Amino acid sequence: MLPYTKIDNYVLNDSKIEEYYQHFKGYVENIFYRDNQGSVPKVTTIYGHDEWVENNPELKEYKDKTLNVIAKDFINYYDLDVGFNCFILITKADKILKWHIDGAAAVGAPKAAFMYDFRNTERAPTTFDYNGKIYNLDEYKAALINTSTMHMVDNTGHGKRYNLRISLYGKNFEEINEKILSKHIY
Repeated sequence: MLPYTKIDNYVLNDSKIEEYYQHFKGYVENIFYRDNQGSVPKVTTIYGHDEWVENNPELKEYKDKTLNVIAKDFINYYDLDVGFNCFILITKADKILKWHIDGAAAVGAPKAAFMYDFRNTERAPTTFDYNGKIYNLDEYKAALINTSTMHMVDNTGHGKRYNLRISLYGKNFEEINEKILSKHIY
């Protein structure tokens, strides 16, 4: 099994996601980061993450009416019984998001994530080291990725990378992937 599944036929309203991104961005630029465990300069910026909005009732309500609706629709469409955190993830231009496992495989870390390119950008591939083999996920609109597998993005030579992300909790990648694949015949 690959450490990812393209699900490009799951299409969202890109202009709405862009609107949500601009709304969250309007509050504070670069409020919550991911940074390869602090060992390198900040490479990605996160908007609408639960940790960010929890102390702001207005943003929390806005997230419930926007990003969380998208996540719930996705979960219902694929009949997934999982927890989630939906947010917008921006990777900086010409930067490298080094090899990592999301949440460093900590207990409770997401095992899978739905990634959706809402700006249709030219994308550097996500590279996975899965069972000693290297795989490249490229040219996708939407994908489910195994976040408990070593992966990285070399965004050198590429502009900013825009993703809506739904982190999925409570089941492993294989279980979630199987449910998604059973919904579609490719």
